[in-house]
Amino acid sequence: MMRSYVVSSMRTANFAICAMILGAMSLHAQTWPSGHAYRRTIVIDPAKVANTDQVDFPVLITGTYPYLAGVSSSGYVQSPSGYDIVFTSDDAGSNLLKFERVSYVAATGAVKFWVKVPTLRHSVETVIYLFYGKASATDQSNPAAVWDSSYKGVWHLDGSPLNAADSTSAANHGTVTGATATTGQIAGAANFNGTSQYLDVGNNSALRITGDLTVEAWVNPADYTWYRGILGKTGGTAGNMPAPYDFYLAATSGLPVFYRGNGSLASGSVGAAAPPTGQWSHVAVSMSG
Repeated sequence: MMRSYVVSSMRTANFAICAMILGAMSLHAQTWPSGHAYRRTIVIDPAKVANTDQVDFPVLITGTYPYLAGVSSSGYVQSPSGYDIVFTSDDAGSNLLKFERVSYVAATGAVKFWVKVPTLRHSVETVIYLFYGKASATDQSNPAAVWDSSYKGVWHLDGSPLNAADSTSAANHGTVTGATATTGQIAGAANFNGTSQYLDVGNNSALRITGDLTVEAWVNPADYTWYRGILGKTGGTAGNMPAPYDFYLAATSGLPVFYRGNGSLASGSVGAAAPPTGQWSHVAVSMSG
């Protein structure tokens, strides 16, 4: 059995997740220029941003915050769907940031959002703002705008039953065969039996990648008695199709393996260590050209 939570994607640059700290809320409700009654400051620790400033970087905001519960549950969010929760780059709430709402639970204030931050700084704190409490709010989320065109697939695997929808504009939505929903490292996850269960994301031309490629996932393998597939585009005899690739954990050793070919020629790379069984690990591979 293998549990695999895939946030990730095929992209021309590396992708990571940044931890967040929420600052203090306005002590009293007031009407901001955006029409919201409440504002919080979100501070991103520069120690979580590696090496250089990141541009247009999707950042995860997740947790359970009582103040983000619905008004009927002693919170301050007016919309039962969380439509009045938005993110901005300015403290007046005028410059809306692009964001994806993965889930919102009005009864508890449990949220999962991905927010596209214009510049994520590695040397000083990055500050953005969270606004909420607006009765007339409409849905301002825009998932496809969070994940730019270099992302060919982002599968959060959230929801019950299991949801294998692709958040990108490529719309490489997955068809679920046998896999079930479970709890993941970040949000949801897909639970596989290791033999007959899988997600099929189709044969869209956007997935026929011949240039730069990055694949990332969170995985929790139960054992290595057999090949543990993560993400691959293969088919036919010896994977005989345009631009095949396969990222998996090898049988017995559990070492991460990445295979890539052009339909006739193939090459592979093998990782130095296997992800431990029974716990979540982040695995990634990046290839140029």
